[in-house]
Amino acid sequence: TKPLKKVDLLASVYLALQKMYAKTIKVKNGTSEFVINQEDILYVKSDNVYLDIFTVNKNYTIRTTLESFYHHLDKARFKRPHRSYIVNKSAVTKITAKKVYINNTAIPVSRHTEIDW
Repeated sequence: TKPLKKVDLLASVYLALQKMYAKTIKVKNGTSEFVINQEDILYVKSDNVYLDIFTVNKNYTIRTTLESFYHHLDKARFKRPHRSYIVNKSAVTKITAKKVYINNTAIPVSRHTEIDW
C-alpha cells in the first residue's frame, strides 16, 4: 500500500533475511509436515517428481522437483554433482573423478561437473 511505512518495510526485510538464512527446511509428506535441520541432510535423490531425502536419523519421501527443493537449501552447504542428486558437502567422505561417497553410498558425478569443494 502507499505510502510506504518504515515499520512495514523493515519487518518485510527482516522476514526475508530470516528465510534466507534459515537452518531448517519444511517438507510436506501427504498430510504431515516435517521440519528438517539442513545440517542433518546427507543427500537427496530424485526419482522423477519424488525426492528421497536421506538424513542422519530418518529418510523422507516427498513429492516435488529437485530444482524446487534445491532452491530452498543453503548453496554454500549443498552441491549438485549430478542432475538427480543433491549432496551435503560436509557429509562427503570420499571423492573420485566419477563418484562422490557419503559413507558407503556412491553418488555419480556428471561429466560436466567440476568438483572444487
